[in-house]
Amino acid sequence: DRIEYGITAYLNEGTYEINETCNIYSSDSQPSVFIGKSMENTFIKHNVEKRFTFMVKSKSNAVFQNLTFDNVHIENKATLSFDNVIFKDGAGFQKQYSAYMNSEDEDYNNSFGGAILSADPADVITTLNINSCIFSNITAAYGGAISTRNANVNIRNTTFRKTSSQIFGGAIACENSNLTLKNCTFNDSKSLDDAGGAIYLKHSNSTITNTNFNDCRAIFGGAICNLNSDCFIKNSKFENITAKYEGGAINQNFANLTILDSSFENTVALTGGTAFADNTTLTLSNVHIKNSTALTGRSLLLLASELIGNNTVFEDNSSKESNIYILTDINTISRSEERRVGKECRS
Repeated sequence: DRIEYGITAYLNEGTYEINETCNIYSSDSQPSVFIGKSMENTFIKHNVEKRFTFMVKSKSNAVFQNLTFDNVHIENKATLSFDNVIFKDGAGFQKQYSAYMNSEDEDYNNSFGGAILSADPADVITTLNINSCIFSNITAAYGGAISTRNANVNIRNTTFRKTSSQIFGGAIACENSNLTLKNCTFNDSKSLDDAGGAIYLKHSNSTITNTNFNDCRAIFGGAICNLNSDCFIKNSKFENITAKYEGGAINQNFANLTILDSSFENTVALTGGTAFADNTTLTLSNVHIKNSTALTGRSLLLLASELIGNNTVFEDNSSKESNIYILTDINTISRSEERRVGKECRS
């Protein structure tokens, strides 16, 4: 159950079945490296339920390349990297992670990360690097594919498809972490009973560039839900995104949200068809919002928030209601009158 320290293993095509947890011990100067012959034809399959496949121990460094993981669940307490790896058909298992996710107001007796949990109970900062990977048909209660706490997370050129969570983050859930996404795609990611169809962030900051969100849904924040988390989005697309209540694409609370050079199309919610902002500074520049639908605030609903806009266009948004509603107190909604946001705003 313990892999040789700092091993470099080359795996030929075929299926490698694992029936117990493999503990990885290594270091930054002598990492453990696992390299498959091909991403599509080198399989690692885990046959035991409710147990980690690999556990990257404290102060260790593990690298996986050119593999397919079938029902594999990895715990990272240090540094973990993936390059050209497919994760498929995985599920988080029920376990008490109070040591990892310490909160007075939330029940954390849930499954965390259908494929990866990156967290150290001693609150040591972990590192997770993911490049050119695919996550498919993976589920957990918290973070359908990935769950982190006190982590630096860098994800590039990666696709998430058919990932789901029972509560937070259909693909990714981060707490006290920093998340960077570049050139990624989220297809059919959903939170079944709560927030963040693709991404849920709590006390975490994110930078999202050149990333597409398609067919995502949640109760709050059909694609993204941020709580006390600054979020920067650039050159990204949101299409066919739905929230049952607040924030068709994005639900932003108590932090800054900046969106540049991005587009939203066919977004739906009860309030804030594209975005719902609560105690937020919302900055929009060169943003195109098309076919946004909501009962109140068909594109944007702002609660005690500031809006800074430039070259923002609203097109073909349903109903005769205004694109922007500002909730000034618990009983009053002030309606924006065909208002301009920066240089251009069309209804």
